[in-house]
Amino acid sequence: MAVNISVVEIQDWQNLKSDLLRERARRSAGGWAHFFIAHVGSEEAGILVLDILDRPPRASIHEIFVLSEYRLRGVGGTLLMHAVDVAKFKLLPTLDLEVFPLDTATSREFLTQWYFRSGFDAEQGCARRMVRTL
Repeated sequence: MAVNISVVEIQDWQNLKSDLLRERARRSAGGWAHFFIAHVGSEEAGILVLDILDRPPRASIHEIFVLSEYRLRGVGGTLLMHAVDVAKFKLLPTLDLEVFPLDTATSREFLTQWYFRSGFDAEQGCARRMVRTL
């Protein structure tokens, strides 16, 4: 069954309907954060917090979080590919992240393998950091 997933950038994370997504956004607010919300149909399903940095120039995924009822339905992958697309559009050379599960339902090992399959490599000298050259 195909799932209709859309991603939009938002400016005002305080107006998110989901308490959990709003809390995730609140924890990431400030600095260089850009917020993107994934919708399945008309429902909020996940959040991407992407930092666009200029020294050195790069994009950094601060957080990807998918509500439990939308996991394993392509929402996380759609958010991850959106981060890649935004970084490429801004002509940034790399996209990086720290592998860090945000709840007990997902393990670091599962996430690390997922990022490897999505074109990321371990950052030299730091087991938890991964980078994708764009």
